[in-house]
Amino acid sequence: MIKNKLIKNFLYLFSGTTLSSIIGIFNTALLVKALGLENNGIIFLGLSYAGFFNALFNFQSFEAVIKFLPNCMTKNNSEGKNIIKQALYLDFITAIFALIVAIMFMRIAAEYLKWDLMTVKVAKILVYSIFFTIPGCFIGILRIFEKFKYMSMIELSLAISNTIIYSVGLFLNQELIYYVYGTIALSFINLLITMFLTYKTLKENEMHQLNIFKIKFQKEFIKFTIYTNLSSTLDLPIFQLTPFIINKYLGVSDVAVYKLLEKIGELIKRVTSIMGQSIMPEISKRLAKNDCAGAKRIGVKLGKIILSVGCLGIIFIALTKVFWLHWFIPNYLEYTSSLYFYVVFVVFTQTFIAQHPLFIYSGYVKENTLLLLIVNPFYIFLLFSLAKNFGLNGIIVSRIIQAGIIYIAKGVIFKLKK
Repeated sequence: MIKNKLIKNFLYLFSGTTLSSIIGIFNTALLVKALGLENNGIIFLGLSYAGFFNALFNFQSFEAVIKFLPNCMTKNNSEGKNIIKQALYLDFITAIFALIVAIMFMRIAAEYLKWDLMTVKVAKILVYSIFFTIPGCFIGILRIFEKFKYMSMIELSLAISNTIIYSVGLFLNQELIYYVYGTIALSFINLLITMFLTYKTLKENEMHQLNIFKIKFQKEFIKFTIYTNLSSTLDLPIFQLTPFIINKYLGVSDVAVYKLLEKIGELIKRVTSIMGQSIMPEISKRLAKNDCAGAKRIGVKLGKIILSVGCLGIIFIALTKVFWLHWFIPNYLEYTSSLYFYVVFVVFTQTFIAQHPLFIYSGYVKENTLLLLIVNPFYIFLLFSLAKNFGLNGIIVSRIIQAGIIYIAKGVIFKLKK
C-alpha cells in the first residue's frame, strides 16, 4: 500500500512538474528574447537581493510542520491546530520583519555593488516579493497531508500565468519595468492559490477552524524552527551571495548566465526533487514510529534512482545542447565547460537529496547548524579565490566542494551516533 501511495504521489508531482518545466523553458526563452542578458541580469540581481533578506530573516516553518504534525493529524486535533497556528505566526511576522530590514539596507547595498539607477529601481520593487514568499506553513501542510495533486496544480498555474505575462509583454514590446511588476504579480498569484488549497486541505480534515488569538507556543517547535532557519541563514553564501560575487568580479551578464545555468539544471532537479518531496512525509512518519532503518532504506533507494536519472540527463544535454542552448545563452560556446560543471553539480547534490530530511528529522538539527557554521566560512574563502582565478567555473567548483564536505560529514555523524 505504501509503495502504491508513493507511486501515486510521484505521478501527481511528475505530471504537473513536467508540464510546468516545459512551459518554464519556453518562458525563459521568451524573457531572454524580450530583454536580453543584461536586463535579465538586473532582474536576477533584484530577486537575489530580496531572496537574501528573505532567507536571513523570514523563518520558513514547513520542516517543523512536517516533523511535528504526523502524530496529531486526526480530525479536529487541538494539538495539530496549535502547531499550524504557531507556524502561521512565525511565517507572517518574520516576513514583515525581513521586508522592513531589506528596505533599510537598500541604499548601502546599492552603493557597495555600484548599481545604476535602473538596478536600484528594480530592486526597490522586487523587494516587496518578500511579503508574498510566506508559504512555509502552507507547503508543510500540503506535503504532510500528501496533497501532491494540489502542489502540481500550484506549479502549473504559476507557469501558465508566467507565460501569459511574458507573452503579452513581448507582443506589446514592453520595457524592463513591465516584467518587474509581472514578477511581483506572479508572487501574489502563487500565494493566493497556495492559501486557498491549504484551507481546502484543512477543511477536508476538519482542522480549518483556527482561533488565531488562542495559541500556545511550544518550546520544542520554536527551537526546531530556529535551528532549521539558522541552517538556511548559514547557507546564504551558497544560494544568495553567489550572484552578488559574480556581479562584483565577473559582471551582470555572467549573473544572467549563472541564473540561466540554474534554470537548465532545473530540468534534472525538477524530476529528482519531486521524488524527494513524495518520500519526505513518509520518512518523517517512519522516524516518528522509530523506524530509522526503514527511513534510511528509502533514502538509499531514492539516491540510486536519482543518480541513474541524472546520468541520463547529462548524456541528453551533451547530445542536444547544440540545438537549444543558444536560445538561452547567445554566446553559449564560451560557457560550455560551465554548463557541464553545473549539471554534474546538480546530479551530485540531488543524489543525496534524502540525506537532509533524514538528518534533521532524526534529531540532528543542532549538529546540522554547527556543521554549516564550520564549513560555509571555508566555502566563502574558496568562492572568492576561485572566482578571481577561474571565473564562473571556479564558482561552480566551489559549490561542488562545499556540498561534498557536507554530505561526507553528515554520513560520518550518522555512523558515530548510530
